[in-house]
Amino acid sequence: MSTIRNLFEATKALDRRIEKVISFDNAANDQLKREITEYVVTESIESSFERLLNCFDQGMSGGSQEIGIWVSGFYGSGKSSFTKYLGFALDPTRTVDGRPFLNWLEDQLVSAPLRAQLHTLAKRYPSTVIMIDLASAQIAGATMAEISSVLYWTVMQWAGYPKDRKLAYLQLMLERDGRMADFEKRISAKAKGKAWSDILNQPLVAQEFASSLACEFYLDVFKTPKDFKDLKVDDVQFENERVKEMLDLIRRKSGRENIIFILDEVGQYVAARDNLILNLQGLAENTKLLGKARRGSSPPRNKRSPKTTLVPR
Repeated sequence: MSTIRNLFEATKALDRRIEKVISFDNAANDQLKREITEYVVTESIESSFERLLNCFDQGMSGGSQEIGIWVSGFYGSGKSSFTKYLGFALDPTRTVDGRPFLNWLEDQLVSAPLRAQLHTLAKRYPSTVIMIDLASAQIAGATMAEISSVLYWTVMQWAGYPKDRKLAYLQLMLERDGRMADFEKRISAKAKGKAWSDILNQPLVAQEFASSLACEFYLDVFKTPKDFKDLKVDDVQFENERVKEMLDLIRRKSGRENIIFILDEVGQYVAARDNLILNLQGLAENTKLLGKARRGSSPPRNKRSPKTTLVPR
């Protein structure tokens, strides 16, 4: 036993837990700390990091018109851990033990130039990072929903909107009209001190309060609470409009121009389904076209145009 023990790092217990599968959803502090300190960066992985960071720099600086990066490899080759840790490192809000995750990943890199490159790019292009594991991020009631729909509603949840679409659209209307603060005050008064954020994902409760207030705030649309309750929401919306709305929402909520989407299990999700492949292509093209403009306006000359990077696999 002592001979076997000497083969392993003395500071780490032999019976410690080691994750078999790396998931984007596993982001608790202690688990992330275990994962990143166990991460062994091989020469091949460092080479892949360097290639991806070079493309990232070109895209963000305007040196390339391409925005999509496809990370491929055999099953178990480390694609999920590679994209997860890079995404967390590029997210300025992600920390472990109060220390930026960027620094934790840097500690695992052997190459000093690569550490410097990663650090420089992360600081030069502060980004909002949205990460989705398509193996688990499904829309209830939908059979293999389009990736653009899964992404859109994931962003809506990230931004703090209700899961119920009708309630989410009502909140969007209120925010756009500058009436959300008044709505929240009225909710608090009606719900005996409970905030809208406390009830927005309790459909039966939220629907009741929202119905009574919808006709108060939008009397020209909803004459009675029943009008709001009976409203059927259809997603009759062009993809380019939805992508623009999504990008504007992320920028407004985060205060950052650069956006990175990281999608896991894309290949398995779309498989040979032509409609899903075409939807992914359309999503990438719309993101490329609309992600360049600063909220729809032309960027000033001699200044970098904010980019949106789509990193599927």
